[in-house]
Amino acid sequence: MTNINAFSMETVQGASDLSFHGSVITCQIDAAEGATMVAGEAVLVTDNAGGVPKVEQLGADTDGTFGFIVRNMKDASFSAGDRCEVAMQGSVLYMTAGAAIARGAQVEYDVSAIKVITAAGTNPVVGWALDKATADGGLVRVFITTPVAAA
Repeated sequence: MTNINAFSMETVQGASDLSFHGSVITCQIDAAEGATMVAGEAVLVTDNAGGVPKVEQLGADTDGTFGFIVRNMKDASFSAGDRCEVAMQGSVLYMTAGAAIARGAQVEYDVSAIKVITAAGTNPVVGWALDKATADGGLVRVFITTPVAAA
């Protein structure tokens, strides 16, 4: 997916790749979420009754991840009550690297930077890098292997 405001093709964080897989579901940002969320950001599912699953921001790097917000053509950010699509296990999503990452490396999520980094064995692994990132800020496709995690 490209940025509709661009005059040339460019890849952007949160764009879904290989989207034929059925692990992208509709969710809603929980009413209690105070932060504005962006595409590519990791989320937890909240324990609410009725309707589509409600999600909120990850609190720490050590939290398990339910999935990642998918970029769409209409919204660049999402606030409490907004609907969003969440890519879960088995999806492939473009994500921003926080440092150099080898192709095939396991990656973990950095909550404060909204980026992925090579897994160090401390925080939960969120997927596998399908591309090589040579430095901080590069976009890599990540095959998501997140566990289902509730807030």
